[in-house]
Amino acid sequence: MSTAKKSLWNKDYTLVVLVNIFTSIGFYFVQPTLPRYVTGLGISLATAGFISGMFSIVALFCRPFTGAVADRISPKKILQIALPMEAAAGVCYGLIPSVPWLILCRTIHAIGFSFVGTVIIVFGSQFIPRERMGEGIGYLGMGNILGTAIGPGLGLALGSRFGYKYAFICGGLIILAGFFLILLTENREIEVSSKRTFSFRNLISVKLIPLSFLNGLFSFSNGLISAYLSMHADVMGITGVGAYFTVLAAFLFIVRPIAGKWTDKHGLLWTVVPGYIMTGVGLLMIANARSLGILFVAAGFMAFGQGGAQPAFQSACVKALPNEQRGIATSTYYMFADIFQGFGPMIGGRIAELTSPEGHIVYTPLYTLCSSIMAAGLVLFMIYNYTQKKKGIVL
Repeated sequence: MSTAKKSLWNKDYTLVVLVNIFTSIGFYFVQPTLPRYVTGLGISLATAGFISGMFSIVALFCRPFTGAVADRISPKKILQIALPMEAAAGVCYGLIPSVPWLILCRTIHAIGFSFVGTVIIVFGSQFIPRERMGEGIGYLGMGNILGTAIGPGLGLALGSRFGYKYAFICGGLIILAGFFLILLTENREIEVSSKRTFSFRNLISVKLIPLSFLNGLFSFSNGLISAYLSMHADVMGITGVGAYFTVLAAFLFIVRPIAGKWTDKHGLLWTVVPGYIMTGVGLLMIANARSLGILFVAAGFMAFGQGGAQPAFQSACVKALPNEQRGIATSTYYMFADIFQGFGPMIGGRIAELTSPEGHIVYTPLYTLCSSIMAAGLVLFMIYNYTQKKKGIVL
């Protein structure tokens, strides 16, 4: 069955979008509650940080293999394995309160998460008309936005009222609901070459590495905002900073589908250039914010900037390779996003220490530097666009 038909919201695509929403909400039921649960067991903060942080490390090492597997095995079959892995890990966090058990659950969760994150895009793209790929991937990304907006608050509220193990169980059950929805989708045959092996070239697309790197710069900033915004707000005397993420999610909910249609119509260049500029402005506003209102305005700039650019990069990666290599395209897209998201806070913390007066950590120089990174990214993208144009490739 071809994806040439114009309808985007067909039954299968709609089900995949719902699965992504359920998976994201379930994930964010667990993510912010786990450190509190672990420290509540009397486990040290350093160990809690290790258990929480090892997720990104395991996911980083798994991601390159997820795309290659998705190009060899039916994405639906992979999701039928990976979704229950995520669900089981979520439920099992609260069963045995010991460090080895939590590490095992965290590892299983990270592996399942890595496969679901890549394969859901590969599977969903099979039901998107090629000429509406940007719009379709933009809507797929809405799952992460809703998960960020809904999951943490509900998970923490449930954990505080009834105990965190019940939050884990509910998160696992929500992901399990996504598993049952995936069973209702159509089976799609994939084109596989029996001669393809698990070599580096079949794990990562070298031609997409520049796009992956340029996209990853946005994730570097995301990692630093997630890690240090609350502490930056404390230094600047701003209260209620958690509302920033709600406002950001609300803006992203509006931006994603509009940006996808814009990319499909005008191309990557006219989405990414404004994306770098607006994200850079948003980071400067965060760096110098003295009130919650300024942070809300910054959230708007960040949403319109990265909320347009990142799905555009993802759509470009998916469209750049043949259909039978969409798994490799997706895992390559995520490569630098995982690296910068995971190691960004580590690097950023050290930068904050080096740029702060003795005995008093400040974060304004860190976010100002991030804005400069966006400017550098814009320059690098323009150079990349120029080299592609000389090859006759229009971005």
